Amino acid sequence: MSENLSPIEELLTALNSQTVKIIQTEMQKIQRRMIDMPTESWREQDFNLVAGVVADVYFNDTKPNYTIFTNYSDTEVLFIGTMANLSDTNFDFKVSPRSRIQWLWGRAMDHVYILGSGRVRVQSYAADFDPSAVVSYVY
Repeated sequence: MSENLSPIEELLTALNSQTVKIIQTEMQKIQRRMIDMPTESWREQDFNLVAGVVADVYFNDTKPNYTIFTNYSDTEVLFIGTMANLSDTNFDFKVSPRSRIQWLWGRAMDHVYILGSGRVRVQSYAADFDPSAVVSYVY
């Protein structure tokens, strides 16, 4: 034990170090998958969401099954789903503030709905289904 850190501080330092390693490993997995993805289906869209308004993200020229959502808000949670009646109680998953999540479907999709406020980035592509990529937290 270091004489400058309490046992709790040492534990927190060790946990933070482990968390960084987990995040790095997950990012490497995603980067490897992205190397293999078809570039013709890759799309990246930025949105500025208005509070209380459900945004309809329509994939008009591709039908992706991989989608990455990045929430740039410091305080707002994003609610994401495939139904137009999306709400903070009726959603498929949520993205915490200042975080990113990858969402994988076993089939192609043409719409996704987002409820929240602030800036969000939606990245999408079509690729073979990989069960190990079902949900990958990045940050």
